[in-house]
Amino acid sequence: MRALLDRLGNPQRRVRCVHVAGTNGKGSTCAYIESALRCAGYRTGLFTSPYVIRFEERIRVCGDDIGSDDLRDVTWRIHQHAEAMEAEGLGHPTEFELMFAIAMAHFADQGCDIAVIEVGLGGRLDATNALDASEVCVITPVSLDHTDWLGTTLPQIASEKAGIIKPGCPVVCGPQTPEAHEVIEGAAAKAGVAVRTPAMDALSFGSVAPDGLRPFTYGGRPFRTRLLGRYQPGNAAVAIEALEVLRERGWNVSERQVRQGIEQASWPGRFEVLPAAEGRPAVVVDGGHNVQGARALAASLTELFGMRSCVLVMSVLADKDYPAMVDAVLPAARACVCVTADSPRALDAADLAACVRERAAACERPVEVSTASGFEEALRHAGEMAGPQGAVCVFGSLYSLAAAYRALAVLGVTRA
Repeated sequence: MRALLDRLGNPQRRVRCVHVAGTNGKGSTCAYIESALRCAGYRTGLFTSPYVIRFEERIRVCGDDIGSDDLRDVTWRIHQHAEAMEAEGLGHPTEFELMFAIAMAHFADQGCDIAVIEVGLGGRLDATNALDASEVCVITPVSLDHTDWLGTTLPQIASEKAGIIKPGCPVVCGPQTPEAHEVIEGAAAKAGVAVRTPAMDALSFGSVAPDGLRPFTYGGRPFRTRLLGRYQPGNAAVAIEALEVLRERGWNVSERQVRQGIEQASWPGRFEVLPAAEGRPAVVVDGGHNVQGARALAASLTELFGMRSCVLVMSVLADKDYPAMVDAVLPAARACVCVTADSPRALDAADLAACVRERAAACERPVEVSTASGFEEALRHAGEMAGPQGAVCVFGSLYSLAAAYRALAVLGVTRA
């Protein structure tokens, strides 16, 4: 990765960065931070993965996806360097390494003041860790995920995430288990940097308001967010602390601009409640794809719609702990339509349906389970079962969301 960046003139050194790792909440936290910085008048970059709707959304400048012409031009420039590296016996960069290089080159070309960079996988060995010391590094809650790559215990995974911590780079650490927090604190102490932790006992939030925003207070200060999951005020608190660190480091972001940025931040597929068409059920799209995400989804669905109120449209990857995901979300479900995700790693819909039936029987929950050949069929069937007063929730894999959004559009349900 560093060899490729060297050949490009090290564009990552021409843009200040915020580096964000963690298991859950990375994308939303990035969205909050970038939105507030943009509200403060800074020219911002945002690099995230995977994409949800279109490939170009992974690289954004001031909220706009990279244009097709810019993507083509930067990709061609970097392709030439990658081919030369392979010819010289240095090996060809991976797809993710190429994407990170494209992002940093684009941000430098566009004159970004600061970019918010989401780690792809882990942290220590991630391509994004080619960044020099960032303005602040953020570690959102750590849980068991990608255990084949990152380790099978929370301390092992936390150690990989903490690999982004560097001397001179203050740390904001989201809520963690004691064992994960100890690892992160240890990494920060070794680097000689301070750790700032959000005061979650100073966070309170109410129900979603009639205007479709969720009000919350943090440290006695009022905020609102259009990201409606019950977990989102917690993500926002992590972002607020990161913005406080940036302010202390000389970035001019006022309290009003922080509030404005938190309110305006949007992020597709994170407990996204779509505008309900007349005579049709409400639709929620959520990219929760691990056990912690499934638990958070169930709590949000129960709060908004009540226990056992939703018809799930579920697809998962076979390498996930999908039985535990099913256990977590069943309390919010009265039916489940299973679909095969759009990924070579997908679990077949029939196998997922068998798992849902088994787990529902084990906890004596009457859940109607069926399969569908695609998302349009699944969503039609789910809508019929839910009825006009019910709710349909698509969840289980970020890789399925683009197909789900396309199917919803065919059915007349579109994003606001």
